[in-house]
Amino acid sequence: MDDHDHKLVWDASLYQENSSFQFSLGLDAIARLAPRPGERVLDIGCGNGATTAELARRVLPGGEVVGMDVSSEMLAQARANIDEAGLSNVRLVHQDMATLAIVGGFDAVFSNSSVHWVSRLDDLYRRVHAALVPGGRVVVQTGAAGGNALVDALHDAMAEPLLATLFAGFTWPWQFCTPAEAERILEEAGFSAISVEAHDKLTSFPTEAALIGYCRAAALIPFLSHLPEPRRPVFLECFARHLLARNGARPLDLVMPRLFILAAKP
Repeated sequence: MDDHDHKLVWDASLYQENSSFQFSLGLDAIARLAPRPGERVLDIGCGNGATTAELARRVLPGGEVVGMDVSSEMLAQARANIDEAGLSNVRLVHQDMATLAIVGGFDAVFSNSSVHWVSRLDDLYRRVHAALVPGGRVVVQTGAAGGNALVDALHDAMAEPLLATLFAGFTWPWQFCTPAEAERILEEAGFSAISVEAHDKLTSFPTEAALIGYCRAAALIPFLSHLPEPRRPVFLECFARHLLARNGARPLDLVMPRLFILAAKP
């Protein structure tokens, strides 16, 4: 949760209730990072702190995790989750990852389901590179370009006659890369040992309400925030109708294209 979304208000409770899919992706990314006891890890776009807490457990004894997010609402939820877990080796920082200005000091930088919210990925990865010690590594799980019914349904809803003029001039909130684009950006930022894995990740929901609740918890925030209050129910109805139609014979399934990015600082 970063970059332009400092203008957005996140419902941390709604996200907490509807983010098990993001957490499962985060666990996959943590397995790729393989944090070690004693390491210092920076978690950028840490959200509700679920993966931050998991990282903190894995760097014990002697390690520290710094969680960074631009949303004060999400940081408050992260603090509650970390306190409940009884972890004392976590520090939370209220900052936009796009303005990261740390030089050295971290053995690893981690991010789960967040960097696609940043408009200048080339600049972000240069900042991440600077934050790492020599030999440090970065692991990022993020959205990927192409084949996304949720994104297609958003475009469908925005084009509806009652909504199209309201979205004139709307700034698209995400930057999704192909594997080749991500690899180029990391190379230009100075990374080596780059690996970019593309995976289509399936998540299923028991009801339409659960599916739309998942979408409202994060993806729909920029779109609903852009609209005047009376038009928001119209947008939600249009979006739900188009998403169910695009999902076809399995309307309550979502296939989400994701990238798992691994690289090292020489």
